Amino acid sequence: TILRELGVIDERDLEEMVRQQLSEIVYDTFRWVDGDFAFYPGVLPSNEEITLDAPVESLIAEGIRRVPSWSRVIEGCGGMNHGLYLSERYLDVLDGLDAGAEEWQVVNALKQPRAARDIAAEVDLPDFRVCQILWTLRVLRAVEFAPLGQEVVAKDGPAQLIPVDIVELDRPE
Repeated sequence: TILRELGVIDERDLEEMVRQQLSEIVYDTFRWVDGDFAFYPGVLPSNEEITLDAPVESLIAEGIRRVPSWSRVIEGCGGMNHGLYLSERYLDVLDGLDAGAEEWQVVNALKQPRAARDIAAEVDLPDFRVCQILWTLRVLRAVEFAPLGQEVVAKDGPAQLIPVDIVELDRPE
């Protein structure tokens, strides 16, 4: 109010500043280590004049993008080996998310059920980013787990014998 009365900022600048602060509060909830939170659609029980106008999908995507912990991200996407597939409503979610090139790379790699490990190997993104996107898509219900017992695990062939030459090094006496 003081800055507005002094003419330093106008009403539009004030609203944008408040929206940025509100967004940061929402994004900070994603960094909580303990606790639960949920987003519910509908009209907010508020008399505030300035509210967030961003879609919930975008808020969730940005919040998850700001989580720095690999263990939380890998847990959020379901691990590197569990099979994932696109839900029937994935296109609606991507529309609300205003998906970019990274999200579309991951979605295109999921045209058939696959594990995060296989998706990360196919797309040109770091594993961490792939798992963030998969976590976002899981939260928004655009991606679902394959039925239990369908973990995608690499089948290694038998171990190969590799010949190794043993050389004795001269030791000083």
